[in-house]
Amino acid sequence: MTKSTQYLTTSHLKTFALLSTVLLSACSYSISKHTHRGQKIDPRQNSTFILHGGPILTMQGDTPTYVEAMLVENGVIKFTGTLANAKQINPLAQRFNLKNHTVIPGLIDAHSHANSVGLQQTVANLYSPPDGKVTDIPSLIQAMQAWKNNNPTFIQQASGWIIGNGYDDAQLTEKRHPTATELDKISTDQPVIILHQSGHLATVNTKALELLKIDAKTPNPTGGVIRRKANSKEPNGVLEESVVFKAMIQIFQHMPPETMEKMALTAVQTYAQNGYTTIQEGRADAGTSEMWRNLAQNGKLPIDLVVYPDISTEKNYMLQHGTNREYKHHYRIGGVKISLDGSPQGKTAWLTKPYVIPPEGQKKSYRGYAAFPQQSTVQNLIDLAFQNNWQGSRLADLYLILSNDVPQLSC
Repeated sequence: MTKSTQYLTTSHLKTFALLSTVLLSACSYSISKHTHRGQKIDPRQNSTFILHGGPILTMQGDTPTYVEAMLVENGVIKFTGTLANAKQINPLAQRFNLKNHTVIPGLIDAHSHANSVGLQQTVANLYSPPDGKVTDIPSLIQAMQAWKNNNPTFIQQASGWIIGNGYDDAQLTEKRHPTATELDKISTDQPVIILHQSGHLATVNTKALELLKIDAKTPNPTGGVIRRKANSKEPNGVLEESVVFKAMIQIFQHMPPETMEKMALTAVQTYAQNGYTTIQEGRADAGTSEMWRNLAQNGKLPIDLVVYPDISTEKNYMLQHGTNREYKHHYRIGGVKISLDGSPQGKTAWLTKPYVIPPEGQKKSYRGYAAFPQQSTVQNLIDLAFQNNWQGSRLADLYLILSNDVPQLSC
């Protein structure tokens, strides 16, 4: 940002992140709002104002550069510099005292799953402290039961599924995943699913296994694992990767569109309140992509959202829509997503060396696994993306070219 006029474009500073010096999220809500006339104002509701009274980071140069004041006129950064000069340029502009809070450019999300954030904000919070209160399996079950009692309407809309999100076996006292039998304490006649913090694993109860048609005779699908009870082929309730994704599709396939949109907009609000002005849907199906497009067309996206459809499942969708270099109503398709393996946190990522501590039931030689066992499958998907310019940038082009020279690793 220079001292010359700067536009608050959707790719730069459409909204401001007002953060404390320790980067407390959404602190703009607690800042007192006064003009030089003593009137209360809110810069989010005014298109012309002067910000002052706290550090304003301009991002000019290679080192942090701060100014005393910033003048915004009709959604455009008109001036950055001293407060005296800002007042001289527009003496009638309302003034917003930051009270020593910091103004920074809007944050650009490097990778996340926006729709999952909406889900996280809606279902049972199973995170461990400080983000939640779950410390062991009994407290997890208690949190699920409390959410179940308070959310009968959402459960009905989710075809009876009782849903939780955010548990981490590594942070539980038991240092393991809950089992189907333990989740049966939440319900035996309704399906229960709890999503691991990584988003790549889940545990379900016995009723859920029945509805998902998973039993001792069910083989592990491509790119996924059904964990079993010790010395048995009976599933213990823990699911990995593609099994989880298939289960989530089944759960939400009949969810009312208005409920899905409500979760999506909850996610957008959460990002915006934490200072983000560009966010990602890092792996989307056609339905999710179109939901975001419709929200954009209806003027419901206040910040930019870039979508990356899954190339392995949405080839036809991408052939129809392609990618967009420019945002339209804050929405664009930026490229495609191809997932070659899973999560390091969930220990499903495909490593060159064995995990120091393998997952329960795995051998010491366990190194994770590929999402696509056949290399030809991956090569075909990469070729398709490259042929249609779905890879996103010349840097990705270069990576794909160089990847042909990388020695191939055996599974």
